[in-house]
Amino acid sequence: MSPRHRDLCGGLLTFLAGCAAATQGATYGIGNLAALGAGFFPTVIGALLMLCGLAMLVQAGISAPAAHHAVRPSLPDMRGATCIILSLMTFEILARYSGLLPATFLTVTVAALGDRTNRPRDILILATVLSILAGVIFWGALKVQLPLFYA
Repeated sequence: MSPRHRDLCGGLLTFLAGCAAATQGATYGIGNLAALGAGFFPTVIGALLMLCGLAMLVQAGISAPAAHHAVRPSLPDMRGATCIILSLMTFEILARYSGLLPATFLTVTVAALGDRTNRPRDILILATVLSILAGVIFWGALKVQLPLFYA
């Protein structure tokens, strides 16, 4: 499958997933800004997915077709998917025993290891900033019942 064809398929699937999410979310009642309904978040996420899908379709449509070369199939690179799954498991385990900030820090670190181009300095900066944001948003503003640290 050519990269252009793959991008067209990915854009179409993303757009259709967004349509499904927005349509289903709208059936729950969106509410208003003062009192958000149960369907507000899925509808907004669905609309964002639709926009991303359209952007992918436009990008794939205007890109020049690549020259087709016979390429021997190889095993897929599973590093990214493996690191994302491991990061979810990391958060599940560490949130119970270490608290929100350490769990978030290590979750972001493990997930960022899935990209071979990430440098250690960039991973540490990203993990630190996202941990602080998680503490401010979830613990400070939303009052999630998860301590920042367990003693």
